[in-house]
Amino acid sequence: MEIRTTSVAGGSRAPIRDAETLGSVIAELRRTSGLDQEELARRVGVHRPALSHLETGRAVAQVELIFRVLRELGYEVRLEPTGTP
Repeated sequence: MEIRTTSVAGGSRAPIRDAETLGSVIAELRRTSGLDQEELARRVGVHRPALSHLETGRAVAQVELIFRVLRELGYEVRLEPTGTP
C-alpha cells in the first residue's frame, strides 16, 4: 500500500513511501499556502520544532499531527490501490 498525492508544482501524482517524502510534500504545501513554520505550528497546536521534524522526516510524527497539518492546509489523505497486492 502506498499513499499518493497530487504534486503542487507539476500536478502529477507521485507515491509517498516514507516520512521524508511526506514531509517534503507537507513543506511544499505549507509554502504554497503562504505560511511559515511558526504560523502553521500555532494553527495546529504544536511547537515549531515538531513541525520542522515532520517536514524533514527526522522524526516519525504522530499520525494525528499529520492529519491536523494536512487539514489546516486544505488537503486530505486518500489511499488508492496500486494494482499489485
